[in-house]
Amino acid sequence: GARWSRRQFEKEAQAFLPDLYRYAFGLTQNRFDAEDLVQDAYIRALEGYPTAKLPSSSAFRAWWRRILLNCFRDRYRRRQRSPEVLFDADDAYQNIVSLMPSREPLPETRVVDSRFSAACSRAMEALPEDVRAVVVLFLLEQLSYQEIATHLQIPIGTVMSRLHRGRRMLREDLKGFRETRERGECDATGM
Repeated sequence: GARWSRRQFEKEAQAFLPDLYRYAFGLTQNRFDAEDLVQDAYIRALEGYPTAKLPSSSAFRAWWRRILLNCFRDRYRRRQRSPEVLFDADDAYQNIVSLMPSREPLPETRVVDSRFSAACSRAMEALPEDVRAVVVLFLLEQLSYQEIATHLQIPIGTVMSRLHRGRRMLREDLKGFRETRERGECDATGM
């Protein structure tokens, strides 16, 4: 495999950062955590590219996604060992934004959409780490089964079963929201 120059690395990294951020956000469901995760992965990639064998841009991207996933797993394990209370700036921002005047004709549409978005985020966070990684790569990154299998270094059958499990769990978690939304009702929990 070919070794990359610093210039090649920076050029490819610049083009890939938006995709990498989208992947990180899919894993974390929080923009600040996603930014931190991309930064951690960037530092690891910057340190590792001189010795990495990267024959192509797609190999570079797969290598960097693997680095990001490893950074995510490291953070997840650290948080499991020492849970911390976090201020959710995204929620605070959304609360402020929802108080601002809007040009949208139906404010209730925005409320329902924000509740659905929050329900989706909670459902993604509830997925087991290995299932979430497959779901994010498939739904958000739109990778094929083969690409996911290669990226995560697991058999295609495992990709398919984890994706099936993740979809089933998401459907189940969002079932109550969907039923309530179809009836046009909202209860005290916002669903």
